[in-house]
Amino acid sequence: MRIQSVELQRVKIPLSQPYLFGRGLVDGLESIITRIKGEDGIEGIGECVVRAITSSFESAEKELLNNYIPAVLGLDSMDIELIMKKLHPDNCPDLGPIASIDLALWDLNGKAMGLPVYKLLGGAYNLKVPVSYTLSIDTPEVMRKNTLKMMQYGYHTFVVKIGHGPIEEDIRRVRLIRKAVPPSIKIRLDANAAFDVESAIHVLRAIKDLDVEYIEQPIPPGNIEGLKKIAAATEIPICIDEGLEKISDAIDLVRSNAVRIFNIKIPQCGGLWLSKKIAAVAAGAEIPCICGGRMTLEITRQASRQFAVSTPQACYGYAHEGAGPASQSVTGSVTKTTLNYDDIKEGQGYLTPTKGNGLGIELDEDMVNRYSMID
Repeated sequence: MRIQSVELQRVKIPLSQPYLFGRGLVDGLESIITRIKGEDGIEGIGECVVRAITSSFESAEKELLNNYIPAVLGLDSMDIELIMKKLHPDNCPDLGPIASIDLALWDLNGKAMGLPVYKLLGGAYNLKVPVSYTLSIDTPEVMRKNTLKMMQYGYHTFVVKIGHGPIEEDIRRVRLIRKAVPPSIKIRLDANAAFDVESAIHVLRAIKDLDVEYIEQPIPPGNIEGLKKIAAATEIPICIDEGLEKISDAIDLVRSNAVRIFNIKIPQCGGLWLSKKIAAVAAGAEIPCICGGRMTLEITRQASRQFAVSTPQACYGYAHEGAGPASQSVTGSVTKTTLNYDDIKEGQGYLTPTKGNGLGIELDEDMVNRYSMID
């Protein structure tokens, strides 16, 4: 099916309370909704989310309008390899705009073929996706209370954000949460690259007795030697997030022998097709993958579920952030069906992709217009 048109609409859904992590604070879910229409009128929906702090939606929108959209018009929507080649992902400083094209194409093709996207990506390997809950940085006491509250919805894994403020306070956060929950509850840490090597080692040694599942991105991306030092100093596994964007990153991380889990974020890695290739690199090295979150709408959340159920490396039993509901304090949605905490409770900590062709999502146009950033 030939690509006839591509339209963009920027939206922002406020949060009821700010979301604090190691590199900053977010007050809303901001995205560029991407609509790709085929020559027969079928429309595929994607979403552009940019890299937090270091990228802007203004530059992403310009990149889409000036470069990416002209490059794909008139092409066959099924020719994903050719389209990716034309978009030159290896040269992109932020793959969020490319991911939005990718998601819309998979949604379009799935709808045209009458199949969910996971069927196009290799079929269902395991339709039950375990999901995790991420705790925004707050006082140790508040984070403990939030953990106990969300356990009631069936969550078995909690991501404890650290890296903002004194490291001794981070240690106290983890200790307090671990003490409050039963041993069956898994706890993992996410520093969002906030530490230097020495600080990361200090924190990990201080909590070595707390049965931490892993620490995610302890130091800034690109410091392979630093990762090796941390891995040699602690038994707590290292997971990489911000440092994993492209296939070449995956190869470098495998060669380091310092990383034991890959966090593949669909927007960060350029969409589903390129993410599957990173997972293939991980498979060759027997490295499990999780599908990470970011501050995304249900569009990318659904794409993450499609990825997780069709990717064996994502079925090692690790819970997925990106496959769960959107940010805990988001005040609305732009899709007619949005999975929430009641779905987590019903699934006892697991979700499955929403039934339907393509990504399984349908936009609520009234809500899209309500949250539109165009006056």
